[in-house]
Amino acid sequence: MKLLRTSLTLALLGCALPASAADTDSASADDAKQRATTMALVSGLYADKRYAYRPRALDDALSAELFDAWLARLDPDRLYLSAADVAGLQPYRSQLDDAIRARDPAPFLAMRELVLTRLDARMAGMPALLARPFDFDTQDSWAPDRSAAPWAADAAALDVLWRLRLKSEALDLSLGGRDPAQVRSALERRYAALARAAHGPSAQAVFAEVLSTYAGTSDPGGDYYPPSTAERLLDSAPDTVGVGLSLKRERGDEVSLVYLSAGGPAVRAGLRSGDRLLASGEGETGALEDVDGVDLDTLVTRLRGRPGSRVRVQVQPAGTLPGEPTRTVVLERARAGMANQHASSSVIEAGGKRIGVIVPGSFYVDFERMRSDPGNHRSVARDVAELLRQLQAQGVDAVLLDLRDNEGGALSQVPELAGLFLSAPAVVQIREGGGRVDLLDPAKGALWTGPMAVLVNGRSAAASEIFAAAIQDYGRGPVIGGLTYGRGSVQNLIDLDRWPGGGQGPRHGQVRLTIAHAFRVSGQPLEAVGVTPDLALRPAAAAPTRKPGPRIVPMPGYRPAPAAPRLGVVSAHQARAAADGDFRRWQQRQQALAAHARGPLSLNLAARRAELARLGPPPQTDAELAEAAAVLADAAVAAAR
Repeated sequence: MKLLRTSLTLALLGCALPASAADTDSASADDAKQRATTMALVSGLYADKRYAYRPRALDDALSAELFDAWLARLDPDRLYLSAADVAGLQPYRSQLDDAIRARDPAPFLAMRELVLTRLDARMAGMPALLARPFDFDTQDSWAPDRSAAPWAADAAALDVLWRLRLKSEALDLSLGGRDPAQVRSALERRYAALARAAHGPSAQAVFAEVLSTYAGTSDPGGDYYPPSTAERLLDSAPDTVGVGLSLKRERGDEVSLVYLSAGGPAVRAGLRSGDRLLASGEGETGALEDVDGVDLDTLVTRLRGRPGSRVRVQVQPAGTLPGEPTRTVVLERARAGMANQHASSSVIEAGGKRIGVIVPGSFYVDFERMRSDPGNHRSVARDVAELLRQLQAQGVDAVLLDLRDNEGGALSQVPELAGLFLSAPAVVQIREGGGRVDLLDPAKGALWTGPMAVLVNGRSAAASEIFAAAIQDYGRGPVIGGLTYGRGSVQNLIDLDRWPGGGQGPRHGQVRLTIAHAFRVSGQPLEAVGVTPDLALRPAAAAPTRKPGPRIVPMPGYRPAPAAPRLGVVSAHQARAAADGDFRRWQQRQQALAAHARGPLSLNLAARRAELARLGPPPQTDAELAEAAAVLADAAVAAAR
């Protein structure tokens, strides 16, 4: 349960005890008035066409969507509420818009109270469930993603689901080498922490989650940040001391590493976007504490500290399965800033060609320095330009831009970076809510006019997708890898304290609001669509569940580029894939990872061990990058004919 795992309470008003009853009444009245104002500000912004790209009126249609979204936030795996419980909550389906309009979160809290009641009952029965030994010789299976599954008919059906869930978690721990007593102890600690987290936090967190759910329902790119967290959206603010990463709660209770700073402590230690955080501990010898049941704010606080101090983290590396080796590394905390943002390059041999590989890291720019000294500031485009000059001096035959796991950054850097590789009238169309369309022109004077390609995956998002789409639309080079994320919206962060009586410190928080959408020069949307590679190296990914908007007209004068890559390049790739043991094993592992994400998973210990043995150890080399370089080498040969 995402909401309950991130430590919320049922209380709407503050929990601190003032000195007197009069003080209590006054503080409660002030809190209620402030939160009512905040709710009015947030709902006003998302419904106002002057601010929102697609304003949403508070009506029954939005209320129904908000009802489903709030339930999904309360019980994302559908393991606490039964079908009968959900039926009893149906009157709220048409009332939540009225609650927002009346600035009264009571219906949201009533829904949550029912989930908390069911959670408490479930946690009370947990010791008895864990006391029974698990039989891993049966043919049971478990589907980890239950977000779209039917609600269980009754408590008995939920009992069956919980037994399977616990069995799946126990099997993962057993594959990691723990004996039955250690497995039981670990699960007891995990669910004890979850129960504590469900009852431990502040009232502001409840209110913030209500508004965050409303914001995300009104605007797929929207969100709300209370004053306590508005300053800590990312671990990248110049005055932040941390380890150069942010955390994101994924499906279930998993916590993933995201937005890693290219030169930060985490990247230098070999951590990657998508690694799953398992535990952390202070110093080089401090006890590792599991992340189970711990809210994200607490986890972020654990990773921060004094510059030069150290923290240990244990992760399940991206691309590995339960039962495969974890990694524990020591990170030295450092002050965030441009020093930890930089592109990098290398040269690899493939197909008799020298391939220059550039990893931008992110689409970064030093805005502060740019304002004070426009001609002397750092940015991804400036750094990549210098790397291109170095690669040219080294005599490379082609350039591969590795945008895997690149989650974007400054939109202004897209035309700057694209201009290093192509000459074109525009690289992207930006459509505002009122219908106005602006064209972002690439910088003039391409530095690299030779063969090139772009490597992407499902974590390539936003600015990296816009860049890849421009390269593809103009036929500048093939896009290789996997379907990208599909984030084509442009957001602004709006401080809510700019309106009512400033000068009293942060009170209302901030909202993230979509103000425009990015469209390819062909007119195709990127939001909820992504970029489909010309040559797929990964198994077909599930399409985004968000609904894409309509396309717009192509950029005036745009003509579609010839399809890429050529037939000979594809056949050469297929022949290599059949013969290259490393790449074939990498593809088999990707297929296994996709199957584990979809489910159902076997809960037979022998079958799971056989699967791990069949896959072999996790690869020590980047087989995907090596094949992408070989594809580019083939394309360079074909282009020279």
